[in-house]
Amino acid sequence: MRPDRFVSIAEEAGLIVPIGDFVLQRAIEDAVRWRQAGGKLVPIAFNVSAVQLQRSNLAENISRLTTQYGLEPSLLQVELTESAVFERARHATARRARTSWRACASSVCASPSMISALATRASRT
Repeated sequence: MRPDRFVSIAEEAGLIVPIGDFVLQRAIEDAVRWRQAGGKLVPIAFNVSAVQLQRSNLAENISRLTTQYGLEPSLLQVELTESAVFERARHATARRARTSWRACASSVCASPSMISALATRASRT
C-alpha cells in the first residue's frame, strides 16, 4: 500500500494520532537502544500529517518522551507536509513550549519559530 493511501485510511479511521504516537515512541526507544549498544546517534526524522498536527499534542509528547528516555530533543526532525506547515504551523509552534526539536518541510529544516514566521508571512500574501 502506498504511504499516502495508508495515511488517508488512518486519518479517516481516526487512527493517525495513535499510530503517530506509537511511531514517535518507538523511534525514541530504538535510538536509546542504539546509544546503549555503542552506536553514534544521528538525527531521527519522522513524518507528521496535517491531521496529526491538528489533533495531537505533539510538542508535549516529544517533551515527555525525550525526558522519559533521556534523549536530546534536538535529535528529532519532524517532517511536515507543506499543507501541514501552512495549515497548522502557528498552532503547533505555540504549543511546543521550550523544546528544541526541529521541523522539516520538503528538504528545508528549520526551528518551529522559523516555520511559524514563514506561515504568518504566507498567510499575508
